[in-house]
Amino acid sequence: RRFGIEQVAATPIAADDEATCADDSPPLNKKQASLYRSITGTLLFASNTARPDIVYAVQRLTRAMSSPTEHDLAAAKRVLSYLHCTARFGIRFSSARFIKEHGLHHLHAYCDANWAGCIKTRKPTSGYAAYAAGGLLCCLPERTEVAI
Repeated sequence: RRFGIEQVAATPIAADDEATCADDSPPLNKKQASLYRSITGTLLFASNTARPDIVYAVQRLTRAMSSPTEHDLAAAKRVLSYLHCTARFGIRFSSARFIKEHGLHHLHAYCDANWAGCIKTRKPTSGYAAYAAGGLLCCLPERTEVAI
C-alpha cells in the first residue's frame, strides 16, 4: 500500500523485460526517483534476509539507482506486487531428524550464466546458489564488467 501497487504479478520480472529495457523510457522526476530508491532499498533488504527468489530482479533494479526511468519504476512495483502475491514464501531449514530421513545432509551448489544478456551493454550476468539442510545458504547474481 505504501508504494501504490494495484496489479498482481505472478513473477518478479516480466518475460520480455530484457527487450523492453532497451526502450527510451522517460526519466523520473525527483519525487518519483526518491520513491524508486526507497522501493529498491526495501527490496534489497528483503532479498538479503528472507526472499532469495527476488535476488536477480533486485540486482537488475539496482543498476538504475542513479538515473531511474518510468520503466524501472514499473519493474520495481512489479517485484512488490510479486512479493504481495507470494507473502508465504521464504527460507526453510529442516530439522536434524528430517535431514537424516530424507538425505539432505549434503551441500548442493548451482551456477548459471546469461552471456551478453543485457541489450544495452551486452554484458553477461552470472550467479550461484548454495543449499544445505534444505534451505538456501547464499546466492549472488553478478553482472560481469567485461563486454562480449
